[in-house]
Amino acid sequence: MPALISSAAPDNKDAVEAQWLPLANIPGGGRQEHAAVVLNSNTIGIVGGVTLDASAVTAPFASTDLVQLYSISENTWRTATRLPRPLNHPNAIGLDNKIYVFGGFDDGGDTRKILHSVNASWVYDSTSDTWNSLPPPSPSRAQAALAVHGDKIYVIGGFTDLVISEQLPLPATLTHVSVFDTTTSSWITEDFLPELARHIPSGVDHARAEVVNDTLLFILDLLDLAAGWKEGASMPTPRATFGAGVIGNKIVTIGGEGNATSAAEIPLRLFNEVEVYDTVTDSWVSWGTLPVKEKGRQGPGVSVGGKIYIAGGNDTAPVGPLDRLDVYVPGDVWIWRAIGVDCDVCIFKWDSRMFGPE
Repeated sequence: MPALISSAAPDNKDAVEAQWLPLANIPGGGRQEHAAVVLNSNTIGIVGGVTLDASAVTAPFASTDLVQLYSISENTWRTATRLPRPLNHPNAIGLDNKIYVFGGFDDGGDTRKILHSVNASWVYDSTSDTWNSLPPPSPSRAQAALAVHGDKIYVIGGFTDLVISEQLPLPATLTHVSVFDTTTSSWITEDFLPELARHIPSGVDHARAEVVNDTLLFILDLLDLAAGWKEGASMPTPRATFGAGVIGNKIVTIGGEGNATSAAEIPLRLFNEVEVYDTVTDSWVSWGTLPVKEKGRQGPGVSVGGKIYIAGGNDTAPVGPLDRLDVYVPGDVWIWRAIGVDCDVCIFKWDSRMFGPE
């Protein structure tokens, strides 16, 4: 019997309970701090990340170069050619049966005290199962927000370094918006963007981007770059590193982490909230929580065919890699309005509320 998710419909909507369904486990064990990407309508990929390593001194993990592909129709996994080097928090995105990786963090050496961003980029072609080098962005970074518009990939923000033992306040963050042209395999200078659109607004330490109907909670309209960034409605439950996906004109956020009790602590709370942003009305609504057994979940999400897939992640903070693949099925949570959103980039802000006392 599939797990049901507690959810309530807003007024004037027809609602049924959503489902949280288990799928085939990730082969080889759990994965955390990886990237999840969509190669096509039937294939999801997970790239890099960390696995458990009890021998590490500061943090019990090791980075991996593993790349695995999941077939939605067959509910099976296969292993692809590995990354050219192990990475955690990779900047990765899928497009036209390919995976683009624009750096990430290294392993931090034997002590794992400081993770440094890797100044290298590659593209994986699933038809030939091969990796090829690409020019890296400047400056190098990890855990950036990525989004596709046409044949261009937007790489937004990110970290240059991460001090594991002093993760808060957040270190070495960027406000750069870099644009990669996949047709020429080259970076477009930031001068391509007008001044108001070149940088994420002040105060954003970390970001997550989602594309809505061929579009990119700060909002950048790619059809009106001169207007610059606009701030949307605030997320009801402040949190970071949640799974997210797009269904129609809605951005669905699932789980996440945060709420450290002081600036010296790694965030230790995991969330199970499911909250939805309407890109048309600039408003949020709760879709309830994950099933009771899911006390909290942090992991990357991707949306395919009106469903959101969460691959791996953790349900124990700060390190506890999961090998689970689950899918969130809204069903007829409500009748979708007509889709016709212009091209916007939505950036969810990571601010101090995510790490303050509960």
